[in-house]
Amino acid sequence: VQNLYGVRFNVQYAINPDNLFLIELPFLNNDRTSKFGIGDMRVRYYNAIKRNITKSFIAIAPFANISLPTGSYKNGLGTSSWSLAGGVVFGFIVSKKLSLFPGINYVHITKPGTDLIPAASKFASNGLGFQFNASYVINKQTFLFVNPLPTFLNTNGNWKSFWAAEFNLNRIIKPNKFKMNLSWNPNFTTDVNTFRLGGTFFL
Repeated sequence: VQNLYGVRFNVQYAINPDNLFLIELPFLNNDRTSKFGIGDMRVRYYNAIKRNITKSFIAIAPFANISLPTGSYKNGLGTSSWSLAGGVVFGFIVSKKLSLFPGINYVHITKPGTDLIPAASKFASNGLGFQFNASYVINKQTFLFVNPLPTFLNTNGNWKSFWAAEFNLNRIIKPNKFKMNLSWNPNFTTDVNTFRLGGTFFL
């Protein structure tokens, strides 16, 4: 059993209204190993290839999601595997308050690179991931994201399902300048819970 505490720095950069890059770099402390350092880095890219198809069907956006094994597996700060995902998200407006962003992606996770795992126990995984993101506007300053995230992976010929979710509450403090968010990211299969309190500055 271990707990990780730390800070995650996120940078978002829009090349133009249709292309968005997101980079996340975590600095974490593992209470089991008493080690502090960089965790696994994450890079995401979205490209909105179609917008406003109909009044309710508002977007088609292919995306790539890459997790890099920059964290130390020995110190309990990383996985030692690359995670590569590519897919597409669709945007729908249900009402003035509710929007839906379902998506599907192909997932490939490489064999662990660490020498601490015997070679005979190292396997790559391949499968499909889904998202069912719902965005609900509570008022002009507050909105909520609820995103079930089932993933189905084949590892050495065996299929396994992973059930996770994201709950993200956002509060705009100063429009186009600063917002705060509180999130809970449970993985019900592995019994891992991630809690985050953060702030976003718009430059």
